[in-house]
Amino acid sequence: MHLLFSLTLQQLQPSVISYGSAIAACGPWRVAEFLLRDLQTFKDANLIVYSAGINACGKAASWRRAMCFFNELQRKSLEANAITSSATISACEKANVGEVWPYTLQLLELMVHIDVMSCNAVLSAGDGQKPWTLAMALLRDLQMWYLRPTPVTCSASVVSMKDQWKKAMHLLVDFRNAQVEVNVIGYSTAQSTCQDWRWAMQLFQEIRATDQLPTLISYNNLISIVSEGKKALELLAECTGIQLQPDIVTFNAAISACEKSNLWQEAIASINTLQDRHLQCDVITFNAVISACGKCQKLQEATGFLEMMEFLQIQPTVITFNSVISSASWPLAMMLLRMMEETTLQADLITCNAAIGCCERDSCWQGALQLLRRIVRSGIADLISYNTAIAAARKNWILALALFNEVQCRCLELDVITYNTSIRVFEAFGKWRTAIALLEMAERSNTMNLITYSEVISTCERGFAPLEMVILLNQMERLCISAAQKRWAAKMGMSPAQKGEGQSGGSEHGSNFQEVFTWMSHCRVVLCFWIKAVLFPRKT
Repeated sequence: MHLLFSLTLQQLQPSVISYGSAIAACGPWRVAEFLLRDLQTFKDANLIVYSAGINACGKAASWRRAMCFFNELQRKSLEANAITSSATISACEKANVGEVWPYTLQLLELMVHIDVMSCNAVLSAGDGQKPWTLAMALLRDLQMWYLRPTPVTCSASVVSMKDQWKKAMHLLVDFRNAQVEVNVIGYSTAQSTCQDWRWAMQLFQEIRATDQLPTLISYNNLISIVSEGKKALELLAECTGIQLQPDIVTFNAAISACEKSNLWQEAIASINTLQDRHLQCDVITFNAVISACGKCQKLQEATGFLEMMEFLQIQPTVITFNSVISSASWPLAMMLLRMMEETTLQADLITCNAAIGCCERDSCWQGALQLLRRIVRSGIADLISYNTAIAAARKNWILALALFNEVQCRCLELDVITYNTSIRVFEAFGKWRTAIALLEMAERSNTMNLITYSEVISTCERGFAPLEMVILLNQMERLCISAAQKRWAAKMGMSPAQKGEGQSGGSEHGSNFQEVFTWMSHCRVVLCFWIKAVLFPRKT
């Protein structure tokens, strides 16, 4: 650059070659653009100069400016060659944003002599957001152009099919059958698209079978997919054994696997190992270990890690608070909600539902009602919120009935949990008439099960309603026999047309089931009322 400006100071006119060399040597694309504009005043800019400017944009991942240079040379009636088009495609690929892939396809269509490197760049462009059918079409075009795929082609194609991971696995097999070399990067890319850890493990074994050493990325991908905590810890130990240095991503994946398997002690041990290796814990690490402690109801450990985050000045997220609240008592849950209000975090529906669950565990219907009203005002209350609040009102059947009616008023679709939870509240107070009314509603909407009948029968038993108990037991008996016959027909593989032919065999099994169930049901009724009559005689 200094030499170019010194020519100008000495009143010497720089040539096109001088400008081209300066543009190719400069780093920032803005300097390249300035030199191009200066050269255009002399109308001497040629294809080589524009190619150098596009390369400078590619180094800075400025794909928009590269496209501007490419369009400008077309307006000047300069015919783009393979080098210029490839450089523009490469600049779009390096940008790694989802909106560039249509432009790369247009550039590829303008090329007269297409090579495999340009196709690889088109496959890699777009941050894996291009349609997977487009990648398959481009692979078919490679065969038409008699171009041999490379390991880069394999990796880029698999990334493009990340939403169709099974097709990506079959594509990997096709590459191997075509004797295309698949390197560690290709296998690791395929691992990252897998949604089944067994497939990922098979790919990991194939890496070993090719006498290639798995990379840290391979281990990270596999540990992230594995749902068994012990297996993840074995892979973490194996990773250390082959002299790879696990990073924070590796430990986070292992701790998350421990959280899924409820291995809270192993998750804490992994954090200690992480700190011994002088790695810095991040919010993902703490979220995973707090969730592991929360699932196992280890409240003291969960709150301890929350305090550690504050000490290390790591900002907790909504997920962090949700994990702690899920195992907290209701006073602590309320305190954590106030802590969230003091920060910039906004409690979401999961947070409030978890706090209502704390109130339900502690039988605090006042706190549950307060939280429910809060999320109702926010307009985010769902059926889970009401179901949990109804369960919390087990000591206040009037409130439970009011909440049940409110669910209907809000046009929320009642499910079997809503009916069973409400009837369970009425059982404690012997409100058998209300329970039977809810059962009739559940039968009309076909949202009842055997538990619903059992809860209503228990309510009638507590409310001393023998006639209703016998009726419900008969209904429950018919429901059980119908379910048993359906299971028997499904087990025998009978179609609906064949069920009539197999009625004799089904009736034999059903009759035995009916006799046993009827005998047990009536014995239970007689026994219950006999015990009540003896222990609690009614006053005349």
